Amino acid sequence: MLLLASVLALFATREAIRLTISQEFRDLLLEETTELELAVQQLYPDFEEIKAEFDRKIRGHRQHRWFAELCNPQRESIWQSDTFPAPPEVTLANDDDIPIRFQFQQTGDTIFVRHPVRLSDGTTYSMVLGMPTQFIQRDVWKLTRVLLGIGGVLCLVAPLGGFLLARKATEPVREIIETTRQLDPANLQQRLPIRGTNDELDQISSEINSFLDQNSKYLQSHRDFIANAAHELRSPLTAIQTSVEVSLGRERSAAEYRDELETVSEQCEQLRYLVNQLLELAESDAQQHQAKFAEFDLSSSIAKSVEFFSAIAEENRIRIESNLGSRIFLHGDEIKIRQVVNNLLDNALKFTPSGGVIRLDLRRSRDSVVLTVSDTGCGIPAAELPRVFERFYQANPARTHASRSGSGLGLSICQSIVDRQGGEILVRNLSPHGVSVQVTWPA
Repeated sequence: MLLLASVLALFATREAIRLTISQEFRDLLLEETTELELAVQQLYPDFEEIKAEFDRKIRGHRQHRWFAELCNPQRESIWQSDTFPAPPEVTLANDDDIPIRFQFQQTGDTIFVRHPVRLSDGTTYSMVLGMPTQFIQRDVWKLTRVLLGIGGVLCLVAPLGGFLLARKATEPVREIIETTRQLDPANLQQRLPIRGTNDELDQISSEINSFLDQNSKYLQSHRDFIANAAHELRSPLTAIQTSVEVSLGRERSAAEYRDELETVSEQCEQLRYLVNQLLELAESDAQQHQAKFAEFDLSSSIAKSVEFFSAIAEENRIRIESNLGSRIFLHGDEIKIRQVVNNLLDNALKFTPSGGVIRLDLRRSRDSVVLTVSDTGCGIPAAELPRVFERFYQANPARTHASRSGSGLGLSICQSIVDRQGGEILVRNLSPHGVSVQVTWPA
C-alpha cells in the first residue's frame, strides 16, 4: 500500500510539474509577444527597426531555438527567422469589430502563438512567436529520471520497511503465541508480558492473564476440593473400619454388638449425607440439573421448612419466629429454593445456643423478593466472613452443637443454587452477636 501510494504520488508530481513547466513557457511566450507588439506599435512605420527588434529577440533565445514571423495585412511575410518552421494555416481575423486575441497552437514538436497587431493607421499586421517543445520534454525527462530513481529506492525500501514494521508490530503476538504454547494445564503460574503501551495487544494480554488467573484459581480450588473431600470421606470410613475391627476382635455380647452397629450406622448416615452433598455440588458445577422454573407460593414453601425444623428447634430450646407475609409468589425452581431455605435453617440451628432465637423475614418489593434468616448465635469472626462460601470450610466446631456437626458444604450449595437462578446471597454479622443471611431473587 505504501509503494502504491508513493508511485501514484510520484506520477502526480511529475504531471503537475510538466503542466507547470508548459504553462510557464506559454506565459513566457505571451510576455515576449506583448513586448514585440509594443515595439511594432512604437517603431511603426520604420520596418527596419521593427525587423531589427525581432532579430534581437530571436537571437536572445537562440539556445532554445525560438522562431518568429511578421506578416502584413495581406498576410505576406515581411520578416521571418531562419529557424521558422512551416505551421498550418490559421485564419486570422482582421475585422475591426473582432477584439485582439492570442491564438495558441501546437503542431508536432513546436508550440507557437499567433497574434494580430493593430497599428495607429488602422491596419492590422500579424506576428507569430514560437519555440520547439523538445526543451520542455527534456526538462520533464530529467525530472522523470529523478522520480524514477526515487521510485526505485521506494521499491526496495517499502517492502523491507513494511516487513520490519510488520515484524515489530506482530512481535507481541508471537510472544503471546509462544507463552500460550508453553502453558502447562497443571501449572498456570506463567503469565503474558504487559508492555505498558495500553494498546489492543496489551489489552489482549491482560484479558488472557485474567483468564489464566481464573483458571489457576479454579484449579487450586479443585485440588483443595478433592483433598478436603478425601479428608471428609476418610473420617467416617476410618470410624466404620475401627468399629468393625473392634467388634471382630473378640466375642461380645448382643448389647455390645448393638452399640458397635449403631456407631457404624451413624457413620454410614454421615457418609451418605456427605456423598449426597458432593453429588449436589457436582451437579451444580456441571449444570446438569434441569431447573423446573414455575410460579409457586414462596411463603407457603418456607412455612413448610419452618414446620419441618420446629421439632429440632424445640428439642434444643430454640425459638423460630417467622414473618412470611401473605402469598408471596416467585418464579423459580421450588425444590432447589426449598433446599436453600433448609440449609440456612440447618446452619442457624447449628450455631444458635439454647434459649436463642431464629428469625425469618420474607418481603417483596417491585424488583425483588428478599428472604432474611438471622440468628442470635455466636457470629462469625470478621476475618472468616469472606471464606464462608468456600467448600468444606467450617467455623470453629466448638461453636456448634456436638450432635449437629456439618460438612462445610451447605453455604456453597446455597450460593450455587441462588446464582444459577439469578439471585444473590450475602452473609453479615449482627450486633451485638448473631449472623444474618440475606437471599435476593429478581421479582
